Amino acid sequence: MRGTRGRRAGRGSGARWALLRKVGTGAFGAVALALLVAAVWQQRAAFSAGVARLSWQAVVVAGLSGGAGLYASFMTWRSAMASVGAPLSGAHAGRVYFLSQLGKYLPGSVWPVLAQMEMTKARGIGRSRSGAASILAMVVSVVTSSAVAAVALAFTVAESLLSYWYLFLAVPVGIAILAPPVLGRIMGAMSRLTGGRIEAFVPTWRGILASTGWALVMWFVYGLHALAILNSLAAPGHVSYVRALGAFSLAWVVGFLVVIAPAGIGPREGALVVALSGVLGAPDALVFAVVSRVMLTLADGLAGGAGVLLTRGRRR
Repeated sequence: MRGTRGRRAGRGSGARWALLRKVGTGAFGAVALALLVAAVWQQRAAFSAGVARLSWQAVVVAGLSGGAGLYASFMTWRSAMASVGAPLSGAHAGRVYFLSQLGKYLPGSVWPVLAQMEMTKARGIGRSRSGAASILAMVVSVVTSSAVAAVALAFTVAESLLSYWYLFLAVPVGIAILAPPVLGRIMGAMSRLTGGRIEAFVPTWRGILASTGWALVMWFVYGLHALAILNSLAAPGHVSYVRALGAFSLAWVVGFLVVIAPAGIGPREGALVVALSGVLGAPDALVFAVVSRVMLTLADGLAGGAGVLLTRGRRR
């Protein structure tokens, strides 16, 4: 009898924790989504003025390519999860990833990772393993964006690399780090330093290559997003695809590495001004930054909002 009561109590406690986890996930998404909406509202005047200068074709192409880039970003993370032995089905992976990305709009850069660790726990994936996969996806994104920016800008505006010379160092170092044996040793060291909070693992070559491939697709698609906007602000054909690709990739990695500002506000705009100098004046570069940021923010909001609704539906 005591054993039966104990098992029932354990199941009841587990159900309560599962309910609290779902409520917490929904609350996180709702708060982050509210902050995202507030950020868009604050930039509504500048965004409206900028969009008014774009052709409808440019708006459509920029919007669709922005959404495609977000999907490729999701696949970069999902491939990283599979590489550490934690594959997720498409529907659940999408819910976790797109909802967690709303955390980008909170101060600091840790919220998406923490949200992913908590939500994947409900699927039986340990927080330490999920955290390791999230770190892997971020490393892949930083290395590929640095490589794309360095190559693209070297052919278009080499002088900008004088301001961001560390990109040249990041590329070979990053490629070396992504080799599974090297990455396995690094993750082992992180596991020891964190007392096992980050799980030690050796990712598969297949998973690393898949994640890297999707990351490259992401940057190339975001290059189309940038090109559509830039060629509406400048004279048609004045900005090349390679220049747009390099500018966007540079701005992203600079914004990502500055963890103080939410979603890289500030440093990203400065990098765009430098990378687009000579083809677009500083005022128009800042207009591009606002228009692109709000478009991609709206894409995050739509995807994250769907994640919030799915969470509410599962809770019912």
